[in-house]
Amino acid sequence: MRNRNLIILALIVVALGAYIYFHERHLPTTEERRAKADTLFPDLKRDEVAGLEIRNTHGTFRIVKRGERWHLVEPIEFPADESSVSSLLGSLESLKAERTLTEGDVDPKSYGLDAPSITVKLSNADGVTSSLEVGDEAALGSNRAVRRNGESSVILVSGWFVRDLDKPLDGWRSRDVVEITADDVASLTVLAGTARIQLVRQAESWHLLEPLDDIADQDHVRNLIADLDALRVEEFLDDPPPAAELGLEPPAYQVTILRSADGDPIKLEFGSSRERDGRTQIACRRNAENPFWVDNRAAIRLAKAPVRWRSTKVAAFDTWDAERLTITAGGRSATLERKEGMWTAPDGGEVDYGAVQDRLAALAALEAVDFDLVEPADPPAGTVELELEAPGDGAEPQRLTFTFHRPLVEGGLALVRVSGRPTVMSVAASQVEQILADPEVLVRPTEEGKSDAGAEPASP
Repeated sequence: MRNRNLIILALIVVALGAYIYFHERHLPTTEERRAKADTLFPDLKRDEVAGLEIRNTHGTFRIVKRGERWHLVEPIEFPADESSVSSLLGSLESLKAERTLTEGDVDPKSYGLDAPSITVKLSNADGVTSSLEVGDEAALGSNRAVRRNGESSVILVSGWFVRDLDKPLDGWRSRDVVEITADDVASLTVLAGTARIQLVRQAESWHLLEPLDDIADQDHVRNLIADLDALRVEEFLDDPPPAAELGLEPPAYQVTILRSADGDPIKLEFGSSRERDGRTQIACRRNAENPFWVDNRAAIRLAKAPVRWRSTKVAAFDTWDAERLTITAGGRSATLERKEGMWTAPDGGEVDYGAVQDRLAALAALEAVDFDLVEPADPPAGTVELELEAPGDGAEPQRLTFTFHRPLVEGGLALVRVSGRPTVMSVAASQVEQILADPEVLVRPTEEGKSDAGAEPASP
């Protein structure tokens, strides 16, 4: 019986200890409680704030939270500057009382609190509000007189927080023109005069649909998206001249962005340019709203001729993704497979790993000089069949076939067609020679298999 009581008592002690540990570890420490005691809004949690109403020396501004983003709704509808809102909430969250003067000790009027120049009201999703009235600076020092939640007492606080409150309209509205990344975008449509360029993202790469069907210049598209994302408003035009005077009717360039996730399309229009502080700026408007001036970096990329939006890279791939390779030229052929990072020959023999990687590198580096050429009727000089690692679980390996033709004239360019591209391209003949050089030398045969050692090497 005694042992049983001891066990029960021990369990009670353990349970009590666990409760104290798990309960009190979430409570503020003595130091944290002391720090909170002097803050004006000890219960303020910035993540729970749903709305702000600010009246300052520049006007009245109302900002509300929609989802995870802040939006200015008064005096205009516009995305709010996230950093300005965050900085203000942080200032209010940490604002501390330096001194508190009760109603009998001071006349609020003497501190400018009978008609405060700045007020801010905060509300949460349940409609619970907090407020702060800001009066004059103290006669000595940089302290500022404030009144909290309509209380009669006057509180002196450090005046540094006022810079986060007393901002004009431009300080509250976002200067970000558009916030996107390459992974966010499903398609881009560019209008440049009468030219139309349409691009769509397919898996991890960009494809050109107009003015022709081909693989897009991946770097150019990604850099354009990065430039659009980096655009910042240099100057807002709240009372703009007619759109035609800004070159926006019709615009010089128009970009329509469709996101991968649900959402309305974003249309950006770019017009005439100007010089400011040694930099070129261009007139821009988003979704036909009021125009503004931005840096012209994106417009420089938009000026690229439509046919130059196609990729000059014959086939973009990473040599380390290659898993199977077959090179056929001059009546000879070699098939290789990568196993555990090393190249092997299915029929046996020692594979020259470095030589295989050199040919793959030459293949990956092929750059088209001309496009849309006529494929010769004569037999090809050689072919390369390449199988690449599947891009993800359940996906099929990518297979590419390169068909090469000799130069039509001595000293000319070789021709190539690659699966997945509806065009014949010209490329440097020297690179093709490196790729198609006797494929059998890539594999050193076993002693009993050296019957063809004296044969002539293949040539493209």
